[in-house]
Amino acid sequence: MTKMENVEAAETGDIEFIRPFTYRENQEAELAALEELVNEILKRQGKQDIGTMSLVRDARIADALSGPKFRSAPLPAYGGMEFWHTTGSCDTNLPASVLISGLGNEAEAFRANREAIARTGPEVRSLIDDAIGKFMFDKFAAPSAAMGVSFCCYTDKATIHVLVECLSDDLTIGCEAIRTSADKLDMLGEQLETVLDKHLRRAELREQYQANGLRGEIDETASCLLKAAGLGLSVAIDELGKQTHVRFTFGDPSHTGSLTWEDGVIKGSVFERGNVTNLAEGAFTFWQRLPETMRAALIGRPLTVVIERPYYPAGAIITAVHDFSTDGTRVDLKVPTFPLPTALMPW
Repeated sequence: MTKMENVEAAETGDIEFIRPFTYRENQEAELAALEELVNEILKRQGKQDIGTMSLVRDARIADALSGPKFRSAPLPAYGGMEFWHTTGSCDTNLPASVLISGLGNEAEAFRANREAIARTGPEVRSLIDDAIGKFMFDKFAAPSAAMGVSFCCYTDKATIHVLVECLSDDLTIGCEAIRTSADKLDMLGEQLETVLDKHLRRAELREQYQANGLRGEIDETASCLLKAAGLGLSVAIDELGKQTHVRFTFGDPSHTGSLTWEDGVIKGSVFERGNVTNLAEGAFTFWQRLPETMRAALIGRPLTVVIERPYYPAGAIITAVHDFSTDGTRVDLKVPTFPLPTALMPW
């Protein structure tokens, strides 16, 4: 981590955010209306024993493929399991009747399998407790984990869900969902241990940052990208609160930039359209093969000996050079990071 000056210097410029088709400015109101409709349908169909369904309100849980998820409270008659329903799409342009068309059949399958679910509940809870018991949680309390069941409206096949409240990539408390089919319960323990291991690693990172008055870090790619695009850090952080992966176009000709949190670090990537170059995940790729002697000479040199752009990290050091695809080159980089004081972004 190196010193960075005035990361907030740039203000919002002439950029255009690339919204996924799932994103809507008024999405919160639409999801609230959908939540209300879910409960109205269950009541209308006489399935009040499932109780009130609520939206899983975490952007990391809903995605373009699976859509928003709704869950009941834990149901003692079902072994403490919750009933889960997934809309199947985040596209709120679709009619609500389409988004929740399978709700009734899935709820009926849940009720019809009550005895089997009641037997599965304690088994799932035991797997959760065993996984949590393998770890020591000194800095944060042990993550809580809820368990639920959903059914595919086409096959009546049960899926077991575990929703873990844990530290996310931005080092704040969020949720992570894991799932497996009902006939592969043994996979849950391994998946949960992976989540818990990440939680503990992030707890240590958070403690280190807080001890130094920091909120995290930002890598040089993201810093250069913000300045070149004219996008203020506060705006970028706000966008990262709405989406886990923020993408936008900037410049003339238009290039594509993206930002994401990764273990407390805001990381950037850039796709340069004109020259078809790309810098992402610590690697720079371009469509040209280099002689072996030149490749060896690049190790330990800054990226600027290969390319110099305002949105590429001048301080990045080349660590390796490889062939890429049929006629390209991949340059592996060590990208510097800069501190994010808590004054810029409180916990």
